Amino acid sequence: MAEDVFIADKADTDNSYSSCENLVNVIVPEGVTSIGANAFDGCRNLKKVCIPDSVTSIGDCAFQDCDSLEQITLGCGITSIGAGAFLYCVSLKEVCIPDSVTFIGANAFWFCGIEEIRIPESFVSIGDQAFECCKDLKEVRIPDNVISIGDDAFRGCDNLERVTLGGRVSSIGEGAFGGCINLEELSIPESVTSMGNFVFEDCIGLKELFIPDSVTSIGDFAFKDCHDLETVRLPKDIVSIGNYTFCNCKKLKGVIIPQSVKEIGFDAFKNCANLREISLPKDLDMLGDRAFQGCTSLEEIVIPEGVDIIGVATFAGCINLRNVKIPESVSVIFESAFADCPNLNKPVLRDDVKIIADKESYFKREAKAKSELLEYSSGETFIDVDNLEIKPTKGGFISFEDVDSL
Repeated sequence: MAEDVFIADKADTDNSYSSCENLVNVIVPEGVTSIGANAFDGCRNLKKVCIPDSVTSIGDCAFQDCDSLEQITLGCGITSIGAGAFLYCVSLKEVCIPDSVTFIGANAFWFCGIEEIRIPESFVSIGDQAFECCKDLKEVRIPDNVISIGDDAFRGCDNLERVTLGGRVSSIGEGAFGGCINLEELSIPESVTSMGNFVFEDCIGLKELFIPDSVTSIGDFAFKDCHDLETVRLPKDIVSIGNYTFCNCKKLKGVIIPQSVKEIGFDAFKNCANLREISLPKDLDMLGDRAFQGCTSLEEIVIPEGVDIIGVATFAGCINLRNVKIPESVSVIFESAFADCPNLNKPVLRDDVKIIADKESYFKREAKAKSELLEYSSGETFIDVDNLEIKPTKGGFISFEDVDSL
């Protein structure tokens, strides 16, 4: 194998040295202005690359699958690093990105062996999947000029322990830190206004989180499977808690839901086994299916006036739930809403509340379960509830087919 290879103008040609397994050390000469797409793709024995200051761009997948690459020197003239440029460079432990770089494409360092990375002050955004699955990366500092962090930017960085976000970050993309299993704490700056779906999903070591009032939207699955999360502070003006937001947060003990919240999504607090109490906001009008299913420590819940539907299995499996206040506004309770709540005491219902298990109406619940959809009902709604009190009102009906005892 050649020890040093001096590359002339061909370096700026796409696929120019792709899969050349004899390349070990590459020195790109001064004067070359770009590295072409896939230029060194699949050069599996390449260990060292030196790129001069004259180069301004590195093309897409330029060094993809160079799994022996250990060292790369990037010249100070580079402004952009293309998508997948260093994808699967598993031996690359350290990269110093020069201050001249303003853009990093999607998957640029995906599945690299990077242990530390310096992100320059010149950055304004971090691309989607830019550092995804860099499993040895331990610390990241996002500089103040960065305003957005792309989808899955650091997803699956198993050993990432510390993240410092700059003071101008406004959006954190979907799954940006998902699966960072050793991340224990994170300070979110006041500049952040939105956090995408799956943003911290599977961060099983995350223990607490303070979300500033500047945040107006938090995506679905945002904290799903954060098993060690104990406390979280939600922003005061948020209007909804998305589907699966805190699902399987087994150590979550308490969360204050702001009064601004009008909707709690499907499975939002499902299997939060340590959640003992929760106060629902007075203007809440939607409780999603299975929202509190499996909250085995929950003892009491007051459903505010204005909620008209209690969804499928909303409180199912809350084995220590004793007291539930159901408001006059509730007109429909769907199947299994309070199933497997053996300690529930005397929920009081109007006599015209419909208790149903109609699959057709389940899929049309957004239509507010109009009467023409309510064709039959089932005993599953309050199965294993020992005491049920019906509060008489004028007109209407209530049906409990196949219920053994009331």
